[in-house]
Amino acid sequence: MIFCSVGTQAPFERMLSYLSEWSHANPHIPIVAQVGDNERDLGRITAFKTIAEPLFSKNFNTSAVVVSHAGMGNIIRSLELGKPIVIVPRDSSRGEHINNHQYDTVENFSSFPSVFIAYDKDDFFSAIDSALNYSNAESSLDFTERDRLIDYIKSFTS
Repeated sequence: MIFCSVGTQAPFERMLSYLSEWSHANPHIPIVAQVGDNERDLGRITAFKTIAEPLFSKNFNTSAVVVSHAGMGNIIRSLELGKPIVIVPRDSSRGEHINNHQYDTVENFSSFPSVFIAYDKDDFFSAIDSALNYSNAESSLDFTERDRLIDYIKSFTS
């Protein structure tokens, strides 16, 4: 199962359209998505405007792959679980966010082997296929990587 989250601040039509198109070519893979205020029919994707706990965690934790905007919570949770994540950063030039900080976010996480970045539809199709084939069972963060990540995040908040 693929679990997708657009976050809680705004819909993310571009990412959902990529996922919907991909799902038509891959009908054997179930998809559950938290879609925000998106009103578009997403076909075979099981879509929820919001997903409260504990159902959010259940879907996140049992998924084979997470698809997400570049939200820190989803990224960190994926890394902690060793779960592959496909990240589509919101683009301010498309009206998806007020600035392009999500591009900076993905740049800083691009070296992690379980992180797959998608800037456009072709990237997305490639990233989701790679994420589904990702099989590093030891990919969760060890204490060294976790400490590096925490120190990096602290550098922005200090």
